[in-house]
Amino acid sequence: MEQLNYSPIGDILTTIITCILLTQITAGHTKRNSGYPYFLQMILFTYVAAAASVTHYAILLNSTGEIPPVVHLLGVLHYVSLIILQALNILYLAKLAAMPRSQMIVVRSVCHVGLLLFTLLELTSDFLSLVIPGLSGFKRIPVTAISFIPFIALVLWILYTYRSRIVRLVYTRLAITYLFCAIVLGVQGSHGQTSFTTAIYLLPILQLIHFMHPTPFDANSGTFDESAFKAMIAASYKKREKLFLACLRLYDYEDILTLSDSMRYDIHHFYSDIVRHGELFKLPQGRLILVFREKYNKDPDQVMSRLTESFSSLYEHYHAGFQAVLMESVDKLSARNDYVRFIHFVEERTASNSFHRVTEQDITDYTRHRYIVKELGDIASKMDLEDPRVLVYCQPVYNVTTRIYDTAEALMRIRLPETGLLFPDQFISLAESHGYIHALSLILLNKTCRTIKELLEQDKLIRRISVNFSIEQLRLDNFCDDVIRVIRANDIPFEKIAVELTESQNETDFNMVRDKINHLKEYGITFYLDDFGTGYSNMERIMELPFDIIKFDRSMVIESAQSRNSEFMVNTFADMFRKLNYDVLYEGVEDENDEARCIRMLAGYLQGYKYSRPIDITGLGDFLSPRSRVAHH
Repeated sequence: MEQLNYSPIGDILTTIITCILLTQITAGHTKRNSGYPYFLQMILFTYVAAAASVTHYAILLNSTGEIPPVVHLLGVLHYVSLIILQALNILYLAKLAAMPRSQMIVVRSVCHVGLLLFTLLELTSDFLSLVIPGLSGFKRIPVTAISFIPFIALVLWILYTYRSRIVRLVYTRLAITYLFCAIVLGVQGSHGQTSFTTAIYLLPILQLIHFMHPTPFDANSGTFDESAFKAMIAASYKKREKLFLACLRLYDYEDILTLSDSMRYDIHHFYSDIVRHGELFKLPQGRLILVFREKYNKDPDQVMSRLTESFSSLYEHYHAGFQAVLMESVDKLSARNDYVRFIHFVEERTASNSFHRVTEQDITDYTRHRYIVKELGDIASKMDLEDPRVLVYCQPVYNVTTRIYDTAEALMRIRLPETGLLFPDQFISLAESHGYIHALSLILLNKTCRTIKELLEQDKLIRRISVNFSIEQLRLDNFCDDVIRVIRANDIPFEKIAVELTESQNETDFNMVRDKINHLKEYGITFYLDDFGTGYSNMERIMELPFDIIKFDRSMVIESAQSRNSEFMVNTFADMFRKLNYDVLYEGVEDENDEARCIRMLAGYLQGYKYSRPIDITGLGDFLSPRSRVAHH
C-alpha cells in the first residue's frame, strides 16, 4: 500500500517546529513587515498540513476494517493546506518585492484561481475514488506535484524579475532554498515517498524568519532591542493596554554588555523580584527601559516605589552615574510611538543621579518642543527667504567716536501660530541640533539685507548690520557661496553686512575659519568676534584671525565694575586690541555708570539696554541719522 511508503517522523518534527515558531513570533516581539500576516498564515497552514498528515496516518494504521471517511477528509485537508501554503508563499514574495499594484492584482488573481483549480482537482479525485471504487486509480493523480511546478516557476520569476528590490543576500538564498525544495521533492517522488513533503515546505519559512522576521532578543543581556520596544508600544496602544515604563540611563556605559557580569546580573534581577511579566529593552547610549502591564501589576505606584528603592540600593553599591525616568503610557505618545525621543527630552531636564516621575507638564512641554522642531524643519525644508515665521529684530549700536547710531546687530525671532513669539533661547539650540540653523540664518540675512536697502533708499546712514553665524555653519562647503548669493540678490554693498562668530574651541577649525573669513573679507564683509571673555579664549589664535571688531561680553562689563583691578584688567585687553587695529564693542551696557566705565576702557562701540532693547528691525530707521545731514556736518 502507498501508506507503507510513509513515515510520520517528518510531519511530527514539522508540527513541533511550527509550534515553537508560533510561540516565538507571537511572544518574542518578532520583527513585522507588510508581509507578516502572510508569514503567520504560512506557519499555521504548515502546522495544519503536518498535523492532518500525521493524524491521517495514525487512523489508517490502526484501522482493521473499512477505512473511515475521516481518513479521506484528513488527506484532502493535508493536500489543500499545501496548496494554500503555495499561494501564501507567492503573495508573501510579491509583498516583499514591493510589486506594483497592477501586477499585484494579477498575481493575487492567479493565486486565487490556482488555489481554486487545484483544490477542486484534489477534492474531485478523492471523491471519485471514494464513491466509485472502480476509479480508485484516479486518486493517484499527483495533484500536489502538479501544482508545485507552476508554483516554483512563479516564485523564481518573482525573485528574478524583482531582484533589484530585494537585498541580494536575501533573494539569492531564497532562490537556492526553493530550488533545493524542488529537487528534494523530485527525488522523494521518484522513490514513491511522501514522508517529508510538509517538512520541505517548512524550509523557506525558516529562511524567511532568519532574514525577514528575526527575534530581537539578546540572550547575553536578557533584553530586547529598540525595534521590539516600538513594536510593543504599537501593539499595546492598539489593544488599549495601560503600560508603565521605567527608563534607566547609565552614563559610563554605551551598552549593557559593557557592564560587569555582576552588575548586569543585579540590574537584570533587581526588577524580576518586583515586577510581574516585565520586559527589558535596551536602547543606545546605555539606556534600559523596563515595561510592565497594569493588568499583571495591580498597584503600579507601589511597584514604581519599590523599583526606586531597589535601584537606590544598587547605586549605593556600584556608584555608577545614572538618570531614571518613571512614567505611565500616554495616548499622545503611544499614537506617535514617540517615547524614545520623549525620554531623551526629559533626561535633558533631569538632574544626575536622580529619579524623575513624569508629569502632565512634561507632556505639555514636550508637545510644544516637538511642535517647534516640526515648524523649524518645515521652514528649513521650504527654504523660503521671505518666510513670515522668521522675524528680524535688532539692537542699535552706539558709535562712541561719532556719537550716533550707525550700526546694529540683527537678532532672530520666530513666530508660530500655536506658540506665538519665540526668543533665541527657545529655538536656537534646537535648530542647531537638528541641522536647521543655516536655513534660518540665511532667511535672517536676506531680510536684513532687504532692510538695509530700504534704509539706504530712505537716505539713512547705516554703516553695517551684523548677523550671527555659527562655526558649524562655516564648516559647510557652500557657506561662503550662500552668503554672497543672498547679499548680491538684494543688490546692496557687501560692506553693509558684518558676520558675527563665536570663538571655536576646536583647534582643527582654525585653518577653515581663517580661510573662509579671508574669502568673504575680499568682498568687503566685516567680521566680529562675539562673546569675548566667556570662558575659553586663545589670544594667539584670536590675533591670527582677521577679525575687525572684538565684542566684549556683558560679563566683562560686570566684572570691570567689581574693583579697580578688574577694570584695569579689562582695560588692558581693550588697549591691546586697539593697538592691534581691532575696534572694541562692549555688550550689555545698561546705565550711565556702565557707559562711562566702558568709554574709559577704550570703547569704540556700545550696545545694551541703555540705548535700546531689541526692536523690530523696521523701527531701526528711527535711530539713524540722514546721510545728507551727517555728510554736511
